[in-house]
Amino acid sequence: MKIRLAITSAAVAAVLIFQGCVKNPPPVPPDKVIASGRFEDGFVVELLRAELAPQMAFGRNVRGAWLWSSGSTRTDGSVIGGIGYELNQKVSDGQLSEVSMKLQNHEEPVFYGLLRARQPDGSCMRNEVICVNGSEHAIQREKGVFSEFIDRGTGSDDPAKMELHVQVEDGAGGWRDLFGPVMFTAEDGRAFVVGDAIPRRQPTLRLRALHAERPPVEFSVPNPGYKPSFASVKPQILPAVHDGGEFQVRCDGLKWVTASGLPPLLEVKLHLDAPALPMDCVRLKNWLLDETGNQYLRRGEKVWGFDPLPGEQVLLVRSLVEREQSIYPWREEDVTFIAEGRLADAVDQQKAEITASGRQLGCASIEFQSPDPTSRSSRFAKPYVLDFKIRGACTPEQLAVAQRAHEGRALVVFGEGQRAIGECQSPSSGSTSGPGNQATFYMDAKWAGDLKQGERFRVGWLKKCQPESVEFVVEVPQKPAAESR
Repeated sequence: MKIRLAITSAAVAAVLIFQGCVKNPPPVPPDKVIASGRFEDGFVVELLRAELAPQMAFGRNVRGAWLWSSGSTRTDGSVIGGIGYELNQKVSDGQLSEVSMKLQNHEEPVFYGLLRARQPDGSCMRNEVICVNGSEHAIQREKGVFSEFIDRGTGSDDPAKMELHVQVEDGAGGWRDLFGPVMFTAEDGRAFVVGDAIPRRQPTLRLRALHAERPPVEFSVPNPGYKPSFASVKPQILPAVHDGGEFQVRCDGLKWVTASGLPPLLEVKLHLDAPALPMDCVRLKNWLLDETGNQYLRRGEKVWGFDPLPGEQVLLVRSLVEREQSIYPWREEDVTFIAEGRLADAVDQQKAEITASGRQLGCASIEFQSPDPTSRSSRFAKPYVLDFKIRGACTPEQLAVAQRAHEGRALVVFGEGQRAIGECQSPSSGSTSGPGNQATFYMDAKWAGDLKQGERFRVGWLKKCQPESVEFVVEVPQKPAAESR
């Protein structure tokens, strides 16, 4: 999460006066250790925070000790072992002042822990390698601050051999790996650990740390996700079908799948049928949740699936039906028409006029150029017919309003029908601030499809379109035994 401060000139002046009166910022309150584990050689892992939240943040501004600092904010995002994450860092005067971490595409709160690891001599530990799904990832740093992870390929799948690893007890005596720990800097022993699912039916949460093949140490904290009871739901009779009009989603339930040497994982058996729509213009994005609110990450390396907590017998399958912007046959009400024209015999004769709606949005002109003759639509195997750029100018406030109402750079082309046709790729767009409180912007696009010479066409700017949510409640089948290694 990027932290932004909206400060008026009067507030800035007040802060500057306050800074003049205080030579040094107030000290950051000392970290409170809520649990710890000490190894026989004196190596210690201290847990500073344990939360069930959409994200976790740490730093002076976040802790509230000092609400004014200057510096640059950098967002680093990547995908590690199929896990999308977002790590935001604020660096002031070359020092890390704030850092936050969030799992991407994860709507439900998950378990975040803030920990600190110390060597036997009291110095902070550098944990430069983490393991996710049996693959090792090295931490890359710039000037001591985290920059990215580098995939080192399949390594040891035994977390006990890792430099430092943390697990959570699964509610039935087993242990579930947490993602991380991700150290903030090369010198600071603080780190995030993240887990998609914790057993929320018990008041105490058990954790354990593993360090370089030493016997693990355990520690416990109050469970941040605990409730004395949770609402239960009945599974549906399968197969269950959701009728979305132009598409249908059928759920046939859950199936355990195994691969050599891997524990069984659950796969969701879903089928999407949209015979009246172009191929691949709609797709499913699936999540699995249990009755306590845990939202599970996909796991596995050879087999992708879900690993629910033991004892959870009923699961919620949540699917989003997403439309492929460039090829979906959008209806007229899904777009704002910003230009219209007729297909000319030659590209150098091609013209179009900005509509009244387009002018209200600040669009000023539409310019055409010859499509690249070697470039073809991969989806429709057709050459691009139109290659154009729309330019405009308005105030930054007006541009912000227009962009909030529309997909950033998604343009579509209509023929003489009431639905978009073909494929409209929008390779680039941009805006700049100009003189007189003006913002100039452009949107590039190229279109492939069928238009007859002289046929009228319209260019539309796609409005914001939320994916359609589909849910099924299913029963967990009996789990098979894991295959032997």
